[in-house]
Amino acid sequence: PGKRSRLWHPTDVTDVLTEHSGTEDIQGLTLSLLQSNETSFSTQAFANMKRLRLLQLKFVQLSGGYEHLSNSLRWLCWRGFPLKFLPNNFNLPHVVSIDLRYSKLVQAWTESRMLNKLKILNLSHSHYLRQSPDFSKLPKLEKLILKGRKSLSKVHHTIGDLEGLALVNLQDCKMLKELPVTFSKLKGIETLILSGCSKFEKLTKDLGEMVSLRTLLADDTAIREIPSSITKLKNLERLSLCGLKQPPSNLFPTRFWSFLLPRRYVKFPPSLFGLGALKRRSIEFR
Repeated sequence: PGKRSRLWHPTDVTDVLTEHSGTEDIQGLTLSLLQSNETSFSTQAFANMKRLRLLQLKFVQLSGGYEHLSNSLRWLCWRGFPLKFLPNNFNLPHVVSIDLRYSKLVQAWTESRMLNKLKILNLSHSHYLRQSPDFSKLPKLEKLILKGRKSLSKVHHTIGDLEGLALVNLQDCKMLKELPVTFSKLKGIETLILSGCSKFEKLTKDLGEMVSLRTLLADDTAIREIPSSITKLKNLERLSLCGLKQPPSNLFPTRFWSFLLPRRYVKFPPSLFGLGALKRRSIEFR
């Protein structure tokens, strides 16, 4: 099996990793184990897989230096990544996608590293991560998925420098209260998901500067008011604000109602539609 280009059968993969019989022919390797499995493989088993481009692991334990893993990796998917941070000797100069869901990461990396081809970063359900990584050396990032990060309380201010960022998913980040002021610099962002961020209180006052925003989902948050600059979001197509506790009269700016168009998908708490004042304002839809 060590001479095949792709390995996905558990027995074949286990044999190759145990016997260190991998070759340069291997370009893709997949292995999924039970979370309770305590089997550990040596990183040296990857030393000859110089052309490995896809590595997909689930609850796999590796021991040894990460310099043995291929520098050619394009896609790294490692559910249940077991370390507290990505080792500095784990070189990923060509990686396009990193998916480390359900990891034990405490910090993504200990020193800022250049990942200038990375487009997708998924650190969802990594419950020990308290803040997002420094984004200053991730210039091509397009999708950032941090959902279910129960300890996340801070998003690094360098996120505002990501000119190509189109999607940010922060769903169910229970400790997050606000986004950095630099967030409004994201002119290219199209989708922002904040639903389930139960302590999230404040949208940036310059929300309207995110001119490409099409979808804003903020159900079940603690948002106190919608900034008036939302009326500048001419491309907004989907807005969901269910489960908000603040009284509608305090929540929405006066100009908000005339901004909405009937053809747009807009979802509000059911209680809003029982208010006469709201019905009168809804006549202003154009």
